[in-house]
Amino acid sequence: MKTFWMIAAVCCTAALGCQPLGVENRRGNTRPEAVDSLDAPLQKGIYVSALETVDSTCYICLFRDFEEVLRIPVGPGDEVSPDGDMHHICGGNLYTEYVTRTETVIKKNGKDFLRYPGREVLRGILADGDQLYTLGQNRSGEGFAFRRNGTILFSSETGRIWGDLLDPSTAPTGALYLDRHLMSFCYYTVENDSRQWYVVQDGSRTGVRVPSDVTEVFDLKVMDNRLCMVVRKGFTTAPVLLVDEEEYDLHDAALPVGRDFRLARVGNDIAFYGSLYDPRRKEYMTGMWTRNGLEQTFPGKNDLVYEDGGFLAYIGFDDAGQVTLSSPWAGTMGLEGVFRYPTCRQGCFADGRFLFAGTPRDSGASPLVWNDGAVTKMAPGLILTGISLDY
Repeated sequence: MKTFWMIAAVCCTAALGCQPLGVENRRGNTRPEAVDSLDAPLQKGIYVSALETVDSTCYICLFRDFEEVLRIPVGPGDEVSPDGDMHHICGGNLYTEYVTRTETVIKKNGKDFLRYPGREVLRGILADGDQLYTLGQNRSGEGFAFRRNGTILFSSETGRIWGDLLDPSTAPTGALYLDRHLMSFCYYTVENDSRQWYVVQDGSRTGVRVPSDVTEVFDLKVMDNRLCMVVRKGFTTAPVLLVDEEEYDLHDAALPVGRDFRLARVGNDIAFYGSLYDPRRKEYMTGMWTRNGLEQTFPGKNDLVYEDGGFLAYIGFDDAGQVTLSSPWAGTMGLEGVFRYPTCRQGCFADGRFLFAGTPRDSGASPLVWNDGAVTKMAPGLILTGISLDY
């Protein structure tokens, strides 16, 4: 790699209330028991996670192609959190995270998988066969550990991970991602109100030199072994794309812009996307830029924007609970009804398919899965917490 990089160090620590089984629920289906692994189909399926309360007992359920394949009780005694942000569909399995007073507990399909000292929240999770890689931030806000099946591969006492599992630009693996088969993530430390940036790939840390005239970093990643940043320079409102030594100022500096720019790939090219605002027309627009200029736009300010293969899809959500969905192939569609506020986990854009798992605010209404325009209703009473295209 070229400029912006400086070798800082190579840091690698360590080597690379339950119903009895068989009881039927109120839909007449026998509750599947917790298992080590779920039999995976040869083709990708639609996985949906959901919460359901039956006879005062809360369960988290996993559906594959709308058939229930797993149901586990939720609560302190089971060490499973009801928080949907702590449920992860990964590699066709359901992983849950939980913290005790002294430990972090990760379960796979309801059974103990990892347990280690310290109270962490996962910022990244990536399954590779029997290996589970996790990136956990200390709940104090400083310090983290990168682990393989619980064994620490890299750690920092003061670092703060860049990205998390609640950002659609890093979904579904969060701040942890593969770049040319290298396990990668970024973090920063703060000294005297100044950030020092680092990239870690397969346990080796490299320091990043951010140009001195950069006043804000919107996003920073290693993409195709190139250091890429979307930044603001000086006091201009224009975003600037930096790819190693090259700089691309692709936007009219006179137009006020949003603060949600994120890096993306478009084929073999580097791109970024974000929201713009035209004060004359009082209109928002979402755009994607490659190094050659504006590539794609959508009208409106979008709450959750997803990118796949150089295309954008989005979920819009207003104060009244109305949801608008848009994909490159199905167009834009407003859903009937009023919905709970979605998180990025309730959307999935991959392999040319855009999915949304929505839960109405009315508990008696049926939740639904939107599959590029086709709608499938699920059983009333379910609260959908996540969706994924997975094996």
